Amino acid sequence: MNRRSINLLTWRFRLYLLVRTRLLQWSVIWGASSLVMVGWWQLANHRLGMAHESLAIMESRCAPLQQKQRENKQLAKRVHDLKSHQSLLTRLSDEQVPFRLLGLLSQKVTECEGEIRIDSMAIDQKTEAERLTPEDAAVMAKQQAEGKPAIPKMREVTTLTLNGIADGNITLSRFVGLLRDSQVFQTVELVSSIGAGQETVRTQSYLVKCSL
Repeated sequence: MNRRSINLLTWRFRLYLLVRTRLLQWSVIWGASSLVMVGWWQLANHRLGMAHESLAIMESRCAPLQQKQRENKQLAKRVHDLKSHQSLLTRLSDEQVPFRLLGLLSQKVTECEGEIRIDSMAIDQKTEAERLTPEDAAVMAKQQAEGKPAIPKMREVTTLTLNGIADGNITLSRFVGLLRDSQVFQTVELVSSIGAGQETVRTQSYLVKCSL
């Protein structure tokens, strides 16, 4: 009976020692692991902080460029809006040309005291080469001599053609002079003036061309 109890106590004591040893061993392992994890966490946190600082520096360096890009986009939008507005104004101006010309012609006919009338009016628009100045002609001749293409400057020309009857050459000359003095037209040319036999000898049938 005594041997059995002694053996039982010895086994329990040995189990106790074994468990305590394992706990101590695992405690050391857990402690070491905790220290490693803390160190790793601190290192990772430090690297993360450095990454945030680098990102902040890069963002501060890129901020002026981003601001410039935003300004460029705003400027491009403004230019586009201005072009659209200018295009609209140009179209409106082109549509109003006949009405302005009618008002001008009515005024000049009135100034001629009713001694002239306009029977027909035609407006023609076309593109033609600008007249060369001596300097431009010299430049184009030099380009041609060097084998370079000499491209003339083109412009839009609006021509107003008037047909009607005037009470004599004096009235017709006065009417043409009034058109020239209006400074609306670049050129005013009396193309033809023919006596109209269906009325009086003084009556003249005329053809006038004006370029804008």
